[in-house]
Amino acid sequence: MKSSALYLAAGFLLGNGFPHFAFGVAGQIFRSPFARQTEPNINIAWGIGNFIVGSAILFWLSRKEFNPKMVMFLLLGFWLAVAMFGLFIKDFIVT
Repeated sequence: MKSSALYLAAGFLLGNGFPHFAFGVAGQIFRSPFARQTEPNINIAWGIGNFIVGSAILFWLSRKEFNPKMVMFLLLGFWLAVAMFGLFIKDFIVT
C-alpha cells in the first residue's frame, strides 16, 4: 500500500474516532458500524480503537521515513471523516 493511502487512512481513523468517543463518554447512544443503536461503552471502545490504529499507522510511517508532503493526505482523511459526520449527522444520531 502506498504511503499516501496509509496517511489518508490514518487521518480518517483519527477523525472518525472522535464522534464515537465523544458520544460514548457523554453517555449517548450513537450509531456504529455494528448496529443502528450502539451503547456508549461500545462507542468509547470504537473511538479508542480508531485512535490506536490511526496512531499506530502514523508511528509506523514516521519510523520508516516521515515525508512532510504526505501530511496533506493525513489532513484530507481527517477532514473527510469530519465532513461525512457533519453532512450525515441525522443518520448517526439515534433518537
